[in-house]
Amino acid sequence: MSVESTIQVFAQLQIDRSQLFSAEDKVELEKLFASLPNDYNAIADALSNWCRSRSAIYDALLDGLEALEDSHRAAGQGKVAKAPEHSPSDYKQILLNNIVQSSPLPNS
Repeated sequence: MSVESTIQVFAQLQIDRSQLFSAEDKVELEKLFASLPNDYNAIADALSNWCRSRSAIYDALLDGLEALEDSHRAAGQGKVAKAPEHSPSDYKQILLNNIVQSSPLPNS
């Protein structure tokens, strides 16, 4: 799987499985994303490393990557390289936006 796949699957987890992320996790992720360079490998490595200490999120990430690989294989795409869907800075913004979207609104 590509490093971009790791980023895409993690971003999807933030939306589809937001209950896996505690309020503390979201604060940590905001700080992490803000500190990352605009580099696919750095972002994917940081996400993988962060997830390793959170077994439920890490397992969901691995399951998502496996499902993505299976769907590519079934579609006959194999390991064909393709152009990135987003730039690294766009992915960082998407990941940050997902934190905001998955957080409950403060009481007015």
